[in-house]
Amino acid sequence: MENNAIEIVEQLPFKWDTSPTAGLGVDKLQRSQHAKFLTKFLVNKGKESNYVLNINTGWGGGKTWFLRNWKSEIENKFPTVYIDAWKNDHSKDPFLDVISEIQSSLISKTDKNFFKKPLMSKSWHLVKSLAPDITKALIKKHLAVDIDDLDTVIDGDAFSEISSKIVEKAIDTHKEANQSIEEFKKSISEWLNSVIETSTNSYHFPLFVFIDELDRCRPTYAIEMLETIKHVFDIKGVVFVVATDKEQLQHSIKAIYGEGFNSQLYLDRFFQRTVSLKEISREEFIKEKIYNSNVFVEFSLDDANFIYLKNNNSRIDDIIEFMTIISDGFKMNLRTVTLWYDRVESVLLHQTRPVDLITLLFLMGLYSTSSYQYNRLARGENIFAFLDGNAIVDFKSKNIKLKWSYSQYDSLNEILEEFDGYHNQRIYEGQWTSEIDLAHYISVVLKHTSIRTFPGYRLDKCRDYIFADIKHFIRNNEPSKMSEVIPGPSQADECYSTTFTLMRKFNLDNGLNKISYFEICELATFFE
Repeated sequence: MENNAIEIVEQLPFKWDTSPTAGLGVDKLQRSQHAKFLTKFLVNKGKESNYVLNINTGWGGGKTWFLRNWKSEIENKFPTVYIDAWKNDHSKDPFLDVISEIQSSLISKTDKNFFKKPLMSKSWHLVKSLAPDITKALIKKHLAVDIDDLDTVIDGDAFSEISSKIVEKAIDTHKEANQSIEEFKKSISEWLNSVIETSTNSYHFPLFVFIDELDRCRPTYAIEMLETIKHVFDIKGVVFVVATDKEQLQHSIKAIYGEGFNSQLYLDRFFQRTVSLKEISREEFIKEKIYNSNVFVEFSLDDANFIYLKNNNSRIDDIIEFMTIISDGFKMNLRTVTLWYDRVESVLLHQTRPVDLITLLFLMGLYSTSSYQYNRLARGENIFAFLDGNAIVDFKSKNIKLKWSYSQYDSLNEILEEFDGYHNQRIYEGQWTSEIDLAHYISVVLKHTSIRTFPGYRLDKCRDYIFADIKHFIRNNEPSKMSEVIPGPSQADECYSTTFTLMRKFNLDNGLNKISYFEICELATFFE
């Protein structure tokens, strides 16, 4: 039977990249192969004993996605139970939560004749008092009767030996755990055996119990759940897969036993092995969010929202690239990426005028990771200053590419008239790319949006810059290079002055200055 079960696992497709579970998305990290390996591992371990496997990854690492896909893959060949511990957190007894879910799962797989065996009990009313609504529905589906009418169908002095033990011993265990644990384990084993033996080879050992979101639960509930798994459900042919953020779970345990308590050693008592899933990259995490955001998609479709030409196949890809560079620079964890993303999305949803997305992304990212550095920058301090112990130096090596063209100037033809109708196809069709480190870009943006002069004067000044840029091109047949640098080594190998002339014009046209950007950011920081 066990060897047959291994063969069954080999026959299952485990192709989540092409056939994802409905609503769960595709497999981008080949985790389906991890699930296949672990299924064979647990089938082998479940032959002689129970087993408790911990699936560990941080917040946003895909634990729920992994467990739900895994369950969906094997549930037609192995009895499976899925328990969202977070949803049951309000319960006072994780034991009853687990037994209710097991009962719901097994009863749907039990032949109805099994309940008519001679060995019965007079305690059917206990089933009715314990059985949740879902169990009642499953009984009606399988036995074609309501649970409340069952004792009119089956002899009043009769009840399934296994059902009797499950319910009676569940209550006994709840009240007098030490006296009835062994009998309770036996009753689970017998019922599980019945399911396997009467399934005409449809189901195989072991029973898989998937427990999700345990690290999010009340510390007392999480600990009681672990104790229940260890002391009550250590049953041959039953394997548990418990998904956690192990670090967070350790914090929960310390909340009960004290900060000096060795929570890692404590958890090792419960988990026989821990498998740490490879975490999704920030880029993939951001892609998933952006592609599914109507706000970002609509924002990307309007060229008026952008200073520069698109670098990639689409504006959306540019946004993902910028967000990846910035989140990597701040070394954000996925929880912080989500907070940052929500804040930026809220701005784009309610903003009535275009804003420089790169500047907005950086400032919002800075606030989301270090309000101290954000406040320094708001006061005008140079947080990128070279050799400053408090500086954010990671962005010195984070380069962004900004593509532009002279044709972006709406007054290009008017300006060229001043050069006696000068015509050069390159000035109309040519495109150039400035590569500049993000620290340099943000510093120049904030410098030029801090100038306190009349907007009209600054627009005139901006036109002078445009005129000078074009004049340089006419004389040298190439754009002028950027000479303005910030303290410390700049990573900008190719940066043209027109890059920042376009930035100035965009902000002036939309009435944006440094104060505006900080006000926009602070409005969105209501999201915590």
